[in-house]
Amino acid sequence: MKTTQLLEDLSLETNEPAGVVVANDADRSRAFLLAHTLKRLRSPAFMVVHHDARQIPSVKKAKQEALFDRILCDVPCSGDGTLRKSPDAWAKWTPGGALNLFKTQVGIGLRAAALLKVGGVMVYSTCSFNPSENEAAVAEIVRQAEGTLEIQDMSSRFPALKRAAGMLTWKIMGRDRVIYSSYEECKDKDAKETGLMASMFPPALEEAKAIGLEHCMRLIPSHQDTGGFFIVALKKVKDLKEQVKQVPVVGPGGEKPEICKIYTKHGRCKYGNNCRFLHEDPEDDAPIKAQSSTKGEEPLTQLKGAHQEVLDNIKSFFGFKEDFPDSQLFTRSKDDAELPRHISYVSESIMEILACDVRGRLKVINCGIKAFERIEVRDPNVKAPYRICQEISQSMLPWIERKVETDVRVFQKMLNKHVHTVGEIDEIDTDKEAPLTKKLSNLGVGSFLLHATHERQLFVFSAFMGKDRLQLYISKDEVQTLKSQLAALLDTPVTAE
Repeated sequence: MKTTQLLEDLSLETNEPAGVVVANDADRSRAFLLAHTLKRLRSPAFMVVHHDARQIPSVKKAKQEALFDRILCDVPCSGDGTLRKSPDAWAKWTPGGALNLFKTQVGIGLRAAALLKVGGVMVYSTCSFNPSENEAAVAEIVRQAEGTLEIQDMSSRFPALKRAAGMLTWKIMGRDRVIYSSYEECKDKDAKETGLMASMFPPALEEAKAIGLEHCMRLIPSHQDTGGFFIVALKKVKDLKEQVKQVPVVGPGGEKPEICKIYTKHGRCKYGNNCRFLHEDPEDDAPIKAQSSTKGEEPLTQLKGAHQEVLDNIKSFFGFKEDFPDSQLFTRSKDDAELPRHISYVSESIMEILACDVRGRLKVINCGIKAFERIEVRDPNVKAPYRICQEISQSMLPWIERKVETDVRVFQKMLNKHVHTVGEIDEIDTDKEAPLTKKLSNLGVGSFLLHATHERQLFVFSAFMGKDRLQLYISKDEVQTLKSQLAALLDTPVTAE
């Protein structure tokens, strides 16, 4: 839901925003579900990746790391704030469950900070009430960031939102079911028995106030009939790399140190800036290779170059304008000799990310919007074995010549069936001076876009014209949606197919 709202907000003013939303989930099945959800928005400006959030690889352009303006750091948590809507979770909840997540939460927060631009804002959030997952984790992130991050006072934002201030002091229950007020009370006990660390406890009151923990926000279910949440906004005020630079060990003769093989392959190594080997990136002109993917998925390949004949065929058949950004088309294909089954389109910014990932470290689940799909044709008159996908129809309309405009009422009647003969089209067509069948005859056999405009509202669907019949490539659900929209617009009853 959060990712969907971010992408919707980004795409409010244009079909192809300059910004991008890169969503990550460590769970592969949830990552696929997220990609499926985002595809419904039909935006070319999203990418779903599958990584441990503490190890999300960075990509570089001209040796400069690609950083984000905003990061939502929705960390894994014990989820005790959701018990109201999910009472079954009580059976799994334990007081010590949150203690196992502390290191992970801090690690994710620090990696997010590293990927954030100076001046950018990171929101750290949980659906938990436990201070060890919230204020304690935030205090540790700020502490380890060493002046890079500052907690923001958001009290003037959304004044109608009821919230409680962040905690400055708290107690923690260990795995041994004993409640401790400070680390001094449990430091002599076995850490495995208590599950506690010094950084889980509140800092000194002066430090807590200096950090600004009171500016954290706690949303209590009883305040406004919601679930429980913890939210804090942190601004990056300076670059972490300016504070700590890697100083690799040189050989006894002053020779160049050995290259870190782990960093070269994965873009990170567990020793970070303390690694004794050199962290070196590829040259700027390194060739762009097929992008990596998760296990079982074919790699992402830029259509231009790898499948140049297919690209030229599609551009020629559909009559693309010369300035169409064909470099933003890609496919998943292992065999360059095989015709791609699906061709997708991504925004310029997404393609830049893919192009910068020269090592192929990003585990991309999905990105962009489906643009073309290969079709099995037996008719030799079909010059391109591809159809335009309905998902991209509105965005593709201005770029191609292979399109036909009709009256909105004809458009509405055509939605009653998926297949129409030429005779049936003549019966519903009201324009006798420029009949639709004549326009279709001039168009010839193959895929095209049929569109209509009424009161500045544009309606488009993908269709295929055969020798004597027209077929709509549009789902039944979308047909019903269009029918309802047109019925309200034209004040006509909704008809069933």
